[in-house]
Amino acid sequence: RRFMLEFDYVREAEDMGAVRTGTRSRRVFVPMPYTQLTSTTVLVMEYVPGETLLSATRDAIVSAIGESGFALAKARALGTPPPRGLTPPSRLRRLRSLPRLWWVRRRTRRRFELLTDELGCQMLRNGRFHADPHPGNILLMPDGRLALIDYGQCVRLSSSQRKQLARLIVALAERSRFQSTHKPIATSRQSEPQPCADNERDERVRAAAEALGFRTARMSTDGLVGLASYFFDADQPPVAGRRLTPAQALRALDLLDPIVRIPEEFLMCARVSLLLRGTSQLMVQKGLATAAAWEADAKRALAE
Repeated sequence: RRFMLEFDYVREAEDMGAVRTGTRSRRVFVPMPYTQLTSTTVLVMEYVPGETLLSATRDAIVSAIGESGFALAKARALGTPPPRGLTPPSRLRRLRSLPRLWWVRRRTRRRFELLTDELGCQMLRNGRFHADPHPGNILLMPDGRLALIDYGQCVRLSSSQRKQLARLIVALAERSRFQSTHKPIATSRQSEPQPCADNERDERVRAAAEALGFRTARMSTDGLVGLASYFFDADQPPVAGRRLTPAQALRALDLLDPIVRIPEEFLMCARVSLLLRGTSQLMVQKGLATAAAWEADAKRALAE
């Protein structure tokens, strides 16, 4: 059903116009739809010059350290083995590239923070958001603005749904902040340190996830907290030094407490979080905690 909305061009034009009107930052561009020229078979919108942000970032890194250096950096970011037969850049070139790479990473991180903030505003404040922000739908315009294109997967949330999601976002952010300020607990010499338990904050996350309609086989606190954390906050911790793929992470959560139901609208919200975190890891080699990034907008939504 969600896939078929991709071909409802009249609806897409309406969604594009609504998102454009509610855009918070002038540094984010949403093209204007020409509704008078749009039909069920044709979508007409303002032309957007530029290239994908991913392509622009890749070109900047390659110009600094070469194709092989980029391939190695990409492998490290994704936690995958480097390509076979790859000749790494010389030590001298790596040293010379450091100032340029630092600048590229800093600039890209700022752009990515802007994108994350704008999507959080769309979701939690406006209630209509771009649910498909994969790298191909994010353009870097010649004047430095970011453009969001392709509104076929645009989701509308009611006021009550926004507030329900906001409660979960705030609960997750508070839980993560508590864990980051308490020392991890090592259960044995061989095991990796585990986050400090906090039953009160875990219960808040569990209750908020249940209110959203999340259902697992046992409705356990560990299962619901793990599912909510993965979907709306941060990636699962590495296993044996390697990052889990989304499929592996979901499999691990399903083994903990089998997933029964996730409402479609909130699954699309989770898709935004997952796409942003994956792209952040790829482009700036930095993990992203979306609950912390969206906490301020979530609190504003609850105060409305």
